[in-house]
Amino acid sequence: MAALAIYITYRLLNAPFPREARAFLKGGWGFDTAYDLVFVQPFVRIAKLNRKRYR
Repeated sequence: MAALAIYITYRLLNAPFPREARAFLKGGWGFDTAYDLVFVQPFVRIAKLNRKRYR
């Protein structure tokens, strides 16, 4: 099963995709950006609000 996943990943990354699709796939599929937008930035905003409130 792992060999199949490796083969599929290899084929996807070496397929003749447009440059943007290749960059998206090699760049982690945008997961880091999505995680930052959904979890990190809201937490930072709330922390800043609380810091101002409780000083």
